[in-house]
Amino acid sequence: TQSTWGTQPRHMVFAVALAEFDENGGPVLRCKHPPSVSFDQCSDFNLCYYALPDQAHLKTEQKTFFFLEISGKLMFGLSSFGMVKDATKKRGASFASCLMITDRPNFDACEPLLVEVRKRYLSQDKSMSLPDMLSSLYEALNNMAFAHTVQLWGREYQTIRAELKEDEFGGISLKELVKLFRVDTMLLWYALLRQERILISGHSAELVGICCLACPLLVAPLHGFTANMRPLMPLFELDNSQHLINKPNIPFIIGVTSTVMEGKTQLFDVLASVSGATVTHQHGLKVSGKDKDFIKNVLIGIEGMKSERWVRAQFQRHTEKVMEKLGVNKLSGSHSKIFGMTSDRPIAKTNMYAHYIRTCHERQSIDSESTQRPVELLEQVRVTETHKRALALSKLHTALATAEFNIQDVEELVDADAVPVLGSCFGAGGQARKFSVMILANIATVIKGQLAIQSEELLAPILEMITNEKELLNVQNAASSCLLNLSRMFIGAKALVDAGAILPLSRIVCEQGFDNLIMKPNAAHTLLNIYRLVSNVAPQPAENFVHQLATSDPAYAMILLMLFDTWGFDTIGRVIVPPEIARVVADLSPPIALSAPSNQGRFSVSSTQTESSDLSVRINATLNLSSELVRSSFVALQVLEAKALQPLCNNALQGEDSLACLSWEVIALLTDTNTGAMRVHESRLIPNAILKFPRVTTVDLLFRMLRFYEVSCQQRSLGLEFIEYGGVEQLVAVCATHLNQPTSSLCITALSALRFLVRFQTPAVIIRLRSMSEPLVSLVVDASTKSGAKLSQMLKSVLFLIGLNTEHVEDHVLLEEFYSSSARRSLAE
Repeated sequence: TQSTWGTQPRHMVFAVALAEFDENGGPVLRCKHPPSVSFDQCSDFNLCYYALPDQAHLKTEQKTFFFLEISGKLMFGLSSFGMVKDATKKRGASFASCLMITDRPNFDACEPLLVEVRKRYLSQDKSMSLPDMLSSLYEALNNMAFAHTVQLWGREYQTIRAELKEDEFGGISLKELVKLFRVDTMLLWYALLRQERILISGHSAELVGICCLACPLLVAPLHGFTANMRPLMPLFELDNSQHLINKPNIPFIIGVTSTVMEGKTQLFDVLASVSGATVTHQHGLKVSGKDKDFIKNVLIGIEGMKSERWVRAQFQRHTEKVMEKLGVNKLSGSHSKIFGMTSDRPIAKTNMYAHYIRTCHERQSIDSESTQRPVELLEQVRVTETHKRALALSKLHTALATAEFNIQDVEELVDADAVPVLGSCFGAGGQARKFSVMILANIATVIKGQLAIQSEELLAPILEMITNEKELLNVQNAASSCLLNLSRMFIGAKALVDAGAILPLSRIVCEQGFDNLIMKPNAAHTLLNIYRLVSNVAPQPAENFVHQLATSDPAYAMILLMLFDTWGFDTIGRVIVPPEIARVVADLSPPIALSAPSNQGRFSVSSTQTESSDLSVRINATLNLSSELVRSSFVALQVLEAKALQPLCNNALQGEDSLACLSWEVIALLTDTNTGAMRVHESRLIPNAILKFPRVTTVDLLFRMLRFYEVSCQQRSLGLEFIEYGGVEQLVAVCATHLNQPTSSLCITALSALRFLVRFQTPAVIIRLRSMSEPLVSLVVDASTKSGAKLSQMLKSVLFLIGLNTEHVEDHVLLEEFYSSSARRSLAE
């Protein structure tokens, strides 16, 4: 079985320390306990760089994770960093970090105590000396091995004595990793199974570390990843880690907060950008169809509030299925190419797989098994007389609801013809109908289940349940949940549109005097999913829905506002801005006020000097916004309501490079909403960005601006503005300049923006690109021979969309007029 971390009760914590930033001497380890403790090859000075990582001073509070090798044993570090404003300091604040080093990474249990010591030290509490504080902390942390609670200065702390398996870390969530990277999560799954080199990069050391520590959970019960993991690698450690990062055959998971490593593409196979919420495989590996279906099913479960345990169980079963098929030589399709003996990295040749085979018979699933499997309970429903099925259906529903079922359990039910059986129960009374629809709601969380519901033509009777005034209320609630799950996938959302669901759903939401806070939010959320997934669906008149914002349910109001934004209905003036968002936006103020744009589209510098925030405060504020925007799309509407766009534009166009990079990143996230696109259009940011772009010299800033272009080109008004001010020529110039350079990754974003322009804009862009056909075709030839298949394929797709034959690019063959072909016209539209 998987071994657990250290089990000896004594000295759970090896050492504690406090580091701070001295404005005269830089980072310094102020005190440690035990006083004589040595950190082996890591000096006290270097230890500070783990506790006070790059850009740590830009965050008000954060935690960092780090590993140290001490006397040949891998130890785990956790630090709690914080700052307090202090006008007497040069930087306007005092910075300190309390840290511990342990052989058992129960981080969630220990963190509150570190926070308490750090806060007490920064408050300049004179009642106890720093050595005494650390001595008390050391004793309390080590007492956690024996007691259910520990005392520290009169406060009681609960201990979390969970037995962590190897590669597990307390308080780390796989669910959050999946929510961040979404479909791209599977590229990390591939890399872990293929034993590849993973670099996780981002501005926040805390988020980077959490992602590193969560990665092994993707491939449990396989383990052994911790030995080559570094959740935080400061720049100074790069020279000391050449044994790890300079050998292509040694896998690793490394976290960095500096973008320097991102440019060293020869040192890693996979780059996960926490800030951009993307994963890129250096060798062009893509998520296969079956794995894409799997991760979409998991994401639907997460949206349906499935637990951390459920998410882990899905990935464990998915991994075990690959291992089982590998063991009997039955890998097929994309999995055979990615993992099989003919792949460049066959799993069967790894020590990880050999260990898995040796211990296979001992492993137990992390899922608790119910006394009867769902397919067995379905059989009881099938053999029970129709009018007596309510009890059998309730047992099946309970098994699915309480046992945190696997996706495979649901697919087995579908294969066992559960959908027609459940459909036959609709006429067996209200209770049977309720449980049948609730089970169908679970079945609708997988693609196979959605297809079965449609093929059995159950959508119409389920829709009728929510509109039939004589139907039982609990049946209507169950039916609305089923429709919501159906709408989470394109196939279900499109089926709902075809079934005419939009009008009845809209009536439920708009109806006054009907305050059902299950059906109404479900109906609104279903509409939101439909409009996000299915194009060319006419929006409903938002004015008919506005009165619903008076609801007592803030989550319902949030769904409505996101729905309004999807329809292109301006939400400004209707969104409540939380105080914490308002405070962050207030810290964005630039040092120089920029007046409104002139007729030429340029921002002019005003002579009026504003009261500026310190650069680090503005960077910190922008970082906080970026983190929140990645986690929740609704935050974008709150940020726009708080009038954040103008200071962000100022910082993007006039700010120092690191501030400008972060600002473009946040602006791109805001532009991804219709309300944000309206505000960006009003600000005239597009022409100013195009003016600034040629003067940019740093690759990081170029990439952030290109990402903004890519998002803008998906919005019609911004795309037209982009074309008008010469953006098309700028994108082609980027490809010509960077195609065969180490910076060729910039071309991918530029070409993606061009493709969006062709697909979503007017014939003007096609005409303009056709006029540049010769340089574009020559770029295809260069890409094919020097820059690899991915760039060549993207270039060819752009040329195809504008009517150029790229099958024999050397002939420069122009096809018949692009718009004479109805098929091509449809594709362009």
